[in-house]
Amino acid sequence: MSNSSSTGVTVDIDMATSVSTDSFHISSYSIVAIQFIWSSVTGTINGTLQVQGSNNNKDWANIGSATSVSGASGTALFEIPRTAVKNLRVVYTKIGITGGALTIDQFASN
Repeated sequence: MSNSSSTGVTVDIDMATSVSTDSFHISSYSIVAIQFIWSSVTGTINGTLQVQGSNNNKDWANIGSATSVSGASGTALFEIPRTAVKNLRVVYTKIGITGGALTIDQFASN
């Protein structure tokens, strides 16, 4: 019998506004992946997506490099190896983007 478990969260964002997602608790999981999917992006296409981690859900630090939003549509996958970080969030920063749709799929499993 297996004791595996998994969880997932999907967040839809209007890309006309910079935003930080709610935190995603991951400390009990060994596999974590975040997929970014953007479409119909307008304006100067130069926003960024940054994964951040925190152990107290208050002070956040970047994990890895930011992903650039390049092109009117695209996708990127960010895999986080087994880590001691308790919480994750994604910070989307619009620079010249005036609109578009962003979906962030967060998944964790044992």
